[in-house]
Amino acid sequence: MDHVSSDCEEVRSEDSEEEVQETGSTLIVKPKTKSAVWNFFRVESDSDGRPSNTNKPICHKCLEPVATSYGNTSNLFDHLRRKHPLVYALVHDKKKCKKKNSKASSSKGSDQQTIEYAFSLGQKYDRKGKKWQQLTNKVTRCIAKDMLPISIVEKPGFKQMLESFDPRYQLPSRKHFSKATIPALFNSTQSALASTIQEVEYFSSTTDLWSSVCMQPYLSYTVGIT
Repeated sequence: MDHVSSDCEEVRSEDSEEEVQETGSTLIVKPKTKSAVWNFFRVESDSDGRPSNTNKPICHKCLEPVATSYGNTSNLFDHLRRKHPLVYALVHDKKKCKKKNSKASSSKGSDQQTIEYAFSLGQKYDRKGKKWQQLTNKVTRCIAKDMLPISIVEKPGFKQMLESFDPRYQLPSRKHFSKATIPALFNSTQSALASTIQEVEYFSSTTDLWSSVCMQPYLSYTVGIT
């Protein structure tokens, strides 16, 4: 970016004295500007040397006024692109470098962790806390919805997967799911379904019986609501 900046300074200063004299008035740098495009534009000054007519800066290369409003630089860039492509290329490269560096700096700052956060990673969620209960309910729904064996919570691979998602979450025992969360999910689902059916005037139903490979019988009852 340094070589681009020096190129900008060189192109900007080639004809500065001659161009100021041709305008018949004194041109000064517009204060409080950040964009590199302002290296190639000036504004007229009043009798006290203060900026005037700032909405019509003058190109430092061709002395053509370019209308702008509220500090917008779109028209200035467009003028350089049409009338001075070499200068535009230099300014455009500098603009891209500045934006890239700004993003890199922002990303670097966002990746930094506080000491409190680093220490908190070693503390497990409180089993009575909202976060622990939310995650446990998610595991419960996964087991129920996909008809997984409850023993999956004892599998090393399943435990490692959950730990990689959130190291602060401690998976409860198999007994906790079989005696607490899965029965609770069954009861809440049954109540919600019963409440829905009570509001329906007509529905169709079907049932099915089958046995697993271990000869464990199953009964399904399906209700269709129209």
